[in-house]
Amino acid sequence: MICYFMVIIGTFVDFTTTHIALRNPLVYETNPFTRLLIATGQHAQFDILIVFLSIFVPMVMLRISHYPPLRAILLYPLILGLGRLAAGLWNFSLI
Repeated sequence: MICYFMVIIGTFVDFTTTHIALRNPLVYETNPFTRLLIATGQHAQFDILIVFLSIFVPMVMLRISHYPPLRAILLYPLILGLGRLAAGLWNFSLI
């Protein structure tokens, strides 16, 4: 459960701080894929899709398989959430 919560919070913090930081004319996005998503207005939709898949895929895999080592798949949303949270905190330092 904490893994799913972490991916939601991390993505929200990164998304929010990115858009707040980009209001400053001296700050720019260095990731070309994120720049493309923001320019085409698809950044929010892409982040929602990432959160949905990061929760849905591990949950389904754990429900259809009762193989105990498969629980390690919960590390994926946890690591993704921590990475996005770290990026959001970095963005916050630019604000």
